[in-house]
Amino acid sequence: MPPEDIASAARIRKVRSFIDFAANLQSKLCDPLEVTDIEVLIADTGHYIQQIHHATQPGSSGPLPSNLAKDAERHGGNLWNLCNTKLIAKARFFAFNMLELGRSAGRTKKDDTSEAVDLMNLALELAKYCMAVSDLDSARLALQKAAELMERLKTTPVESLDSIRANERMKLDAEYLAMRTAMLESLGKKIGLTLQSTCLEKLTFFDRRLMLALQRS
Repeated sequence: MPPEDIASAARIRKVRSFIDFAANLQSKLCDPLEVTDIEVLIADTGHYIQQIHHATQPGSSGPLPSNLAKDAERHGGNLWNLCNTKLIAKARFFAFNMLELGRSAGRTKKDDTSEAVDLMNLALELAKYCMAVSDLDSARLALQKAAELMERLKTTPVESLDSIRANERMKLDAEYLAMRTAMLESLGKKIGLTLQSTCLEKLTFFDRRLMLALQRS
């Protein structure tokens, strides 16, 4: 079997394992959960998040059979909607990655800008949700996803956009900056720092300072 076929088969097996876990997680979230059950689910979901995060990185994704991609997106959508009422932020982060995987790997989109806007809105919503339940690690990863999606959007010059899309991009950029500021303030409180400025240059400085402090804590 050619190497590319082996890689494709391995990728398909991995995506199927994601789908199986998503279905299992959805089933468990529909039942009453004990504290110990939640802790186990968070640990298991964290493990799968690491795997699916690598699988959805730029350059690591490849084509999937159409039915498998649709299945991944469907399970991601179902899990995303279910997690609206569950305080398990990592499950929702996994759901976001399932949605991204299904949309980006299996079907060719005619309007990549609309797809990026849709995913970025979800990433920002995810970051807000994760911050609400004090899962700052997941919030940081969600904002990292939002930053990657913003870079995709910026490949299209603003001058080439109509007024509606130009305003939409400005709104997303402002919301991303606000969420990033809020997260840095939360991290600052965690390690005893106070964010003094919201300008982009200062945020970059605080990003480094906060990350170094967290690594040492």
